[in-house]
Amino acid sequence: MRSFPDSVYLKNQIAHGSYASQEYDIAIDFFKMLLKIDPYRFENLDLYSNILYIKENYGDLANLAYNVF
Repeated sequence: MRSFPDSVYLKNQIAHGSYASQEYDIAIDFFKMLLKIDPYRFENLDLYSNILYIKENYGDLANLAYNVF
């Protein structure tokens, strides 16, 4: 990340890896960063929605669904 601090691809891979290793709080932080950088992205939002559901964060899940719609 030090060589490419603004790489959306690397942030997405870290979020995906964090999800796979069940480090949900880290994954949430990276998905929030990704959506701030690129609010129209759809890649891996299914993982983000799964994390929000697992963490019972229904407010953010509803907001994500609304924004995607």
